[in-house]
Amino acid sequence: AKTGASAPHQPAYPPPPQYNPYQQQHQQQPVPYQQPGPAATSSSLGLRERRRAAGSMMSQQLLEEEADLSKHASQRMNFAHGVEKEIAKLSEVFTRFGALVVEQGETIRIIDRDIEEASMEVEEGHRHVGKTYAITKGNRSVIIKVFATILIFAVVLTRL
Repeated sequence: AKTGASAPHQPAYPPPPQYNPYQQQHQQQPVPYQQPGPAATSSSLGLRERRRAAGSMMSQQLLEEEADLSKHASQRMNFAHGVEKEIAKLSEVFTRFGALVVEQGETIRIIDRDIEEASMEVEEGHRHVGKTYAITKGNRSVIIKVFATILIFAVVLTRL
């Protein structure tokens, strides 16, 4: 006599899926339970209970794997948000740095212009000092005579 376990109309169950967080486990569905044919015996009832328990365990395992995948996806999303915030901060720093570079460039241009103006004024002052030196060099004898005259008047006036 044949038992229900060897009946050809019984569905074959695939092996339980292996946990892989990078695969989409939620697409795997457990094979639906089918009622055994009229040739079911008491041993097929035990098989049916075992299959129901196995299907329940597979459902539980799939739910756990889906929860793990959801947790992993949430962690990756949080990490991605953190990276995005850091990139935004870097962008702000580079924007401020660019503004400082532009500002410093303008300051350097102003300093360069002031240096050129000061250089021209120093050259003009040097020419005036040279002219004054030339004038005073030729008139040294006159200046000494005037100074001596003033000194003599001061000595004479102080004795009187």
